[in-house]
Amino acid sequence: MAISLTATGWQAQRQRAFLLGLAPSLAVLAIITLLPAAALLVASLTPLSLTNAAASFRFDDPLVNYRHLLADQRFLDSIGTQLKLSLSSVALQVGVGLGAALLLHGKSRLLAGMRTAFLIPMVLPPIVVALIWKIMYTPDVSPLHRAAEAIGTPVSSLLANPDAALWAITIADTGSGFPSPC
Repeated sequence: MAISLTATGWQAQRQRAFLLGLAPSLAVLAIITLLPAAALLVASLTPLSLTNAAASFRFDDPLVNYRHLLADQRFLDSIGTQLKLSLSSVALQVGVGLGAALLLHGKSRLLAGMRTAFLIPMVLPPIVVALIWKIMYTPDVSPLHRAAEAIGTPVSSLLANPDAALWAITIADTGSGFPSPC
């Protein structure tokens, strides 16, 4: 809704009422987002220490934390892992989504019902989806692990294996981001 500054009469009163009604919400939103963000920025520029309160507000070398961060191999490894996770998850979601869209494109009643069924997981709360994936990856109760054992291919815990954990998380992320039965 565009607000005209030259409105007169009833239209001007309506615009003022709109702005006055919107102002408290915008103020609360600014307080709960901007103040914590500013506090975190200020804290990141200091050598914050929970054991030495006096050192918490020194600004003599404000970029020291960022220099330490860029020299920390664990941080750089975590950035690489996050990039792998993001790129593989997005690529898989787009590929699976496009494939499903092409398969479900049609005018039959069966395809219409399947399209509807594909939307059911979209309305599930994220905690329910997380619990489903937790069950799927827990070896003691997982139907996937039991099926693999039944055919003679025991699978160790996917999340405990460093080589398989990233792919297991990627599949769970794809499954929760793609409207399909989890």
